[in-house]
Amino acid sequence: MQLLLQDVTEAVVREVFEETGVRANFDCVLLMRQAHGFAFGKSDMFILCALKPEPGQSEVSAQAKSVLGQGSCLMLKPEPGQSEVSALESEIEAVQWMPLEEFQNQGFFSGVPLYEKLQGRCVSYADGVYKGLAANKLHASLPTSMRKRDDLLIFGE
Repeated sequence: MQLLLQDVTEAVVREVFEETGVRANFDCVLLMRQAHGFAFGKSDMFILCALKPEPGQSEVSAQAKSVLGQGSCLMLKPEPGQSEVSALESEIEAVQWMPLEEFQNQGFFSGVPLYEKLQGRCVSYADGVYKGLAANKLHASLPTSMRKRDDLLIFGE
């Protein structure tokens, strides 16, 4: 959940830490999905972000975080010897380490174009082929404006 006045880049870092204990930094947006007629007839935005571990936290390499349906799914790549990750039980049903190939082969994703594209972006990012969309906070106030404002710009390189 994104808090009021919180950029998506800040929200994903906070949510990953709160829900798993993993400290990571935003790297890029891998994809976005917009849907209409979602829960309660509302529109919905789905943003898949790639994260990298904070300096000094070499035990975890976070590759992607996405929200799937009512629960959250965190795809993590452990460093050698790393075997533990914790979940915030009120928000995530289960968290576990698994090879990317095993994650891809789960029946849940089979034949659903949205999830196949999502997985493709994750794999391409993990393989270093896809860089995603960068995000930069830029000063956006006009010179004559009394209101100071910084906007988040998400763009391809």
